[in-house]
Amino acid sequence: VPKVEPKVVQTPKVVQKKVQEPVVQKTEGDKTMRMFVTVGDDGTILTSRDGKEWTSRTSGIKNNLNGITYGEETYVIVGDRRGGNKATILTSSDGISWTSRNSKTSENLKGVTYGKGLFMAVGNEGTILTSLNGGFWISRTSGLFKHLRGVTYGNRLFVTVGNNGTIVTSSVGS
Repeated sequence: VPKVEPKVVQTPKVVQKKVQEPVVQKTEGDKTMRMFVTVGDDGTILTSRDGKEWTSRTSGIKNNLNGITYGEETYVIVGDRRGGNKATILTSSDGISWTSRNSKTSENLKGVTYGKGLFMAVGNEGTILTSLNGGFWISRTSGLFKHLRGVTYGNRLFVTVGNNGTIVTSSVGS
């Protein structure tokens, strides 16, 4: 039996590239006044009408913005603490001008969603906040001390994910 040697046809070339881009959040154009909004590091907010050409908006802050959602004709952005104070929550009715809101938490907020007439934000140390209008927020008890990284709403259920495989669900948002 003849010995067959493997032959390398092409060696893949791996090039590491660090790109500082905003975290893109999907917002459905037909539900958001035909406006796409994305957020990122250093207070970055970008908007687009077509998803191709983007305009930088003024957030008025320099900390990281981590999530965005839309509901009740209001955009809500969540992010990290401002100068060691409270976590960031910004709201806007048009995606252009932004208003800072009191999050009442010193934990960084990592995700936000809207469903069932309720905004829900999640963050470090099991932080869960809810709001009916995006302006006034109430702290909810998750019973967790793990970092929560994202939240979504679908099928009449809020689903939150976090570190180490943490998954928390709620049908009522509390």
